[in-house]
Amino acid sequence: MRFKCAVIPLDQIDLNDQTFLITTSERINALSLSINDLGVMNPPLLIRKEGLTPGRLFSVIYGFQRIAACLKLGWDSLDSRLADGSISGLTCVKLAITDNLSQRPLNLVETSRALNLLALYFRDDTCLAEAASALGLPGNIALIRKLKSICHFAPSIQDGLLDGPLTLPTAIELGNLDEATGCRLAHLFSVLRLSLSKQREILTLTREIACREDIALADLINGNELKQILNDTNLDRSQKTGTLRSYLKQRRFPSLTLAETAFNANWRKINPGNGLELIPPPHFEGDVFTLRIQFKTVPELLARNRSITKISKNPVMKKILDKNFQ
Repeated sequence: MRFKCAVIPLDQIDLNDQTFLITTSERINALSLSINDLGVMNPPLLIRKEGLTPGRLFSVIYGFQRIAACLKLGWDSLDSRLADGSISGLTCVKLAITDNLSQRPLNLVETSRALNLLALYFRDDTCLAEAASALGLPGNIALIRKLKSICHFAPSIQDGLLDGPLTLPTAIELGNLDEATGCRLAHLFSVLRLSLSKQREILTLTREIACREDIALADLINGNELKQILNDTNLDRSQKTGTLRSYLKQRRFPSLTLAETAFNANWRKINPGNGLELIPPPHFEGDVFTLRIQFKTVPELLARNRSITKISKNPVMKKILDKNFQ
């Protein structure tokens, strides 16, 4: 496809018209240095705006960052390519996507923007997937539907995806919450730099607590208990995470927490020594306990055997097996 070339005054380009904007990166400083040294290697593509708009005569199809960098350098005009007014909107979208993909892999937010632009011209998901795949975007329909939703998330959730702490599954769940609650959780996950498993655990616990206590999830997330944990300057990030998880588990399973605490206290009373670990039934709902034995030598094994005999005669052991922890 051939385009006309022209020198366009920068004050005639409408950067507020972001119809075809895909990039999220802020590379203005580095790009300015490069342009100042080598010039603009790939001129931006512009199109004349419809109607008689005083001043801002051109919209950008691609090259937003290049134009911003030239403005930072104090340039008053820029060699540009001009698309013919008869060019279709779909072609403009394809050109914008191709230009961005030719420079770098798109992040999740950029991919979402690209897919949403493309979806304006393909109402059928199968056709959209084929067009996306042909351009180098994901072609799986289920994944496309998930990625498209990112554009509608609050900025803090999008930022969490870009910075790394938030995963796509978590971001989708947060995006389905009310905006204030989703943003608060996104901030919490980002501050603590939680893994996917811990993000899911905290989401599950907070939802179940809110349901069990018949309170709003927002009230739980904004409660003083969570604020005190997050604002405790004596705890590092890892300690805050551990304290938060422990608090939520205790609040979600108060009876189980009491049982675990009492079980551990009784096991300490027995003082089994090294190399022996008693494991209760899951959730204390069964009757089978597991004794784990660790040893390196035959003498150690014999010592463990003597300890087991001693433990079996301890009256506290009967309390444990009867699950009478008081």
